[in-house]
Amino acid sequence: MSKKGEQALFRFDGYLISRSLIEIEKNKVKPNREFDITFNPSGIISDKDLNIDLDVSISNKDKSIIISILMNGFFVFEKEIQKEVISGNLCANAIAIMFPYVRAYISNLSSLSGAGTVLLPTLNLSNLGDVLMNNIKEKE
Repeated sequence: MSKKGEQALFRFDGYLISRSLIEIEKNKVKPNREFDITFNPSGIISDKDLNIDLDVSISNKDKSIIISILMNGFFVFEKEIQKEVISGNLCANAIAIMFPYVRAYISNLSSLSGAGTVLLPTLNLSNLGDVLMNNIKEKE
């Protein structure tokens, strides 16, 4: 038995990398591929859209590689959306939708540096949905 898919209440409308920084301490870069990754999501919501700022910081253990980017993600609502959907479905999935673009950007940025490619692992980011929900403000 097949089931017909439902249209999503929101769609990803693109992104912009509004800040990008890579610092590499020459002669100190080691092949250590363990990185600390921190995320700081926030957003501004209106009745028609949600703009998310995903601030991502990455560094290796000895801090010889430090990468920081700010990605702005743009989500559009197909119709009026209820608060339960925002706190549940949208916030839980928005960062997961944006993260592959973060991974690709960091991979490309680091590979062009000459210090080796930083390959971020796939991560379960569903716990960041609550953080995002707490950091969303309404558009004035």
